[in-house]
Amino acid sequence: MSKLKYPDVSGEKLVQTLGMRSMSNYHGTLLERLYRVKRTSVEMLLERGFIIPEDEYKMFIEEQTLSEDDQLKAFIAKYSTISQNKGISFRRSLNMVYRSGENSILYLNEIFEQSRSSDTTGYIIPITPKTIGVFFSDVVYDNGKFKNSGKDIVTGVQSEMDNARLNLGIIITQVGFTSDSKKQSKLNPKVELFNYSDLIQNITQHALQPDFIHLTSEERDIFLQSSGINFRKLKRMSYIDPVTLYYGAKVGDIFKIIRYTNYGSEIEYKGVMPTPLELSSTVPVADVT
Repeated sequence: MSKLKYPDVSGEKLVQTLGMRSMSNYHGTLLERLYRVKRTSVEMLLERGFIIPEDEYKMFIEEQTLSEDDQLKAFIAKYSTISQNKGISFRRSLNMVYRSGENSILYLNEIFEQSRSSDTTGYIIPITPKTIGVFFSDVVYDNGKFKNSGKDIVTGVQSEMDNARLNLGIIITQVGFTSDSKKQSKLNPKVELFNYSDLIQNITQHALQPDFIHLTSEERDIFLQSSGINFRKLKRMSYIDPVTLYYGAKVGDIFKIIRYTNYGSEIEYKGVMPTPLELSSTVPVADVT
């Protein structure tokens, strides 16, 4: 890619630690990763049935006529402007709230700012099962090392979700999460944790992947009743499988999986369950009778 004017997304000490010759080399790599992670997150939410705002849809979903270089330039220009106008980090400019319904797409930072004011009537999104906030966590750099996102990151997001009356949230971090932060998220199963590495590519679009259809609760019940199959007799799909996490599926959900061959297609159903090893830990299990 050609040289671009990169926003400040880290710090000079970081470059020295990584042994890179220039800041732009690191920024180029990181911003390309952020672009891909943001794109996959938008695709993921579209698959889950959320409304994508027109500008994001055109940038990340529509078939692109721009070169990869120009796509990255447009991405940098859009979110650098948001970052500068709002006085926030580049990563936080990627934050967004999505829900099913018209006129419901608002920038998180606008919502949070208004939710802290005395009059919040016109700015708070009503609580619905289809409201989700996506949070890109800022990187913490200390004593020459990246620090994993800790419990305070998760509790902070949970607090912001409460302020904005969001009941679903996704936290995306560059480096990973501490064991304490993972335990904290388990206390609130409506908060999902992703690393950049989880979203750098859309695993569902891999050429060798079958088609996955995440059944709704109604479709699940109809399938079980019509087939006469006990849920526990289905083939098992781990609740921490990358595909399960991508669709936001929980224990007790069912996937319809379609595999295409030279002779047609094959269909099978799998139930999301803890593995025997996972059952030994404190995993919330839904009613799967």
